[in-house]
Amino acid sequence: LEMVRAAVERAAGQGGRASGLRLRDVVWVRPWVVSGEPAHLQVRLVPEGESITFQVYGDPSQHEGSEPVFSQGSAMRVAVEEPPAQDLAGLRARCPTRLEPADCYAAFKSMGFDYGPRFRGLQEVHRGQEELLARLALPPQLSATAHAFVLHPSVMDSALQAALLLGAEDGTRAGPPLPFALEALEVHRPCPTEPWVCVRRRAPVDGRRLEKVDIDLCDSTGAVCVRLLGLVCRTHEAGADKAPSRRVIAATRRWTDQPVERAPETGTLHVFVAGAATRRAKELQAELGLPVDCLPELVPQRLADGARAGFEFLFERIQRLLQAGL
Repeated sequence: LEMVRAAVERAAGQGGRASGLRLRDVVWVRPWVVSGEPAHLQVRLVPEGESITFQVYGDPSQHEGSEPVFSQGSAMRVAVEEPPAQDLAGLRARCPTRLEPADCYAAFKSMGFDYGPRFRGLQEVHRGQEELLARLALPPQLSATAHAFVLHPSVMDSALQAALLLGAEDGTRAGPPLPFALEALEVHRPCPTEPWVCVRRRAPVDGRRLEKVDIDLCDSTGAVCVRLLGLVCRTHEAGADKAPSRRVIAATRRWTDQPVERAPETGTLHVFVAGAATRRAKELQAELGLPVDCLPELVPQRLADGARAGFEFLFERIQRLLQAGL
């Protein structure tokens, strides 16, 4: 997130320190794995009207000429409305269960998250029923970098750790929840090196395997500095990565212009359209003289559900065609 923020600010000529930035529809497509050797990431920015789309991708020289995309979304420079300050004392009163940071990191290690000293920022954790309050601090090993970032990576990672703790109170989780989508990130001012983090749970998206939370990073007075809205976490079930049938499939969209072709004299051509093309379905049907079916709409906040609905729609249509001998 800090890489994208810095890239957008520099491209806008803001010197990398301005507030009023919003990232939207952020998706972590795949994990970035570093295995001992130095690795490089690059950020691609493409202006689209008033917004900028971004992709964080791997260095082609390290991936056999390909550009694997690790994250993508859009950014906009806007006058972000100042959110109301958090009542830290009131939130602490609603969160009666105190967790010791050492116990938290021991629990993370049992899940497979073995955090080193530079990523152990939890100082105080108070958990309630649907919300959590945590105090963070930049580890002393990173004190020299305290003012080098607007969204310090260590502090932001510790904020995500706090979000993981909110969903761990019932002990029924099959594995740790991993962030994979974010509705919006708002930067109001640089994040302090010793922030308070307020985590609020929204209703589960898909039973207990998908959870959505909001996170506010505040200063000591409760003023919101950074806000993460609609962070969606997905539970990684134990042993899932050992099962060859369970895979994460990622796709990126690319528009390719093709000439319109009429149906051949023999055989039948079946046309399916998606996205903006669905608005021209009737026009295309009249022009081609062929039946045109519209695929289900993809909603940005529920891309996985939309993709599944699209596949099921196509599969059902193909079954009908095969049964009819077409």
